[in-house]
Amino acid sequence: MLNGWIILDKPHGLGSTQAVGAVKRALREGGYAKAKIGHGGTHDPLATGVLPIALGGDIEALWDEGEPGVPRVGLRAALFHPTTGYSFPDAVRTAELVASLPDLSAPALYAALRQHSTSTWGARGFYRMLNKMLFIAAEPDQRYKVLQRFYGLDASLISRFYAGQSTFADKVRVLS
Repeated sequence: MLNGWIILDKPHGLGSTQAVGAVKRALREGGYAKAKIGHGGTHDPLATGVLPIALGGDIEALWDEGEPGVPRVGLRAALFHPTTGYSFPDAVRTAELVASLPDLSAPALYAALRQHSTSTWGARGFYRMLNKMLFIAAEPDQRYKVLQRFYGLDASLISRFYAGQSTFADKVRVLS
């Protein structure tokens, strides 16, 4: 089973077919020749940016492999929405956390940020499961149907999804 992250650094001019081809080549070179790859929407050739897509991983190992005691934030701390790649809400929550700390020493920051990162990662397993369902289990030419159905759901459910704050009822509705 494919486990880890797909990081797509999309340059200007790269379209859907080219993006999927690049991911397929990278996976094939990494020994995942049978991985099914496609996309669920349209990649605007004019859009640019990095899109992290989390499929799974070991958050403790991520923290253990870094420089001991050095605080991290953002993607280096896995603080982003696993499905959308959005990181701004997590940046705000992280800033609020840091602002509330009585001790801003490196060891205190490291401990608080590691705990925040690992608890956030744990709480977002549902989104990583959806990624696996969409990018591994679903046939590439059928993924658009999943997204069409999702965007037909209640707007407040979609807002909570994008904020990474789906309720239990939201999760049931997304899967049913």
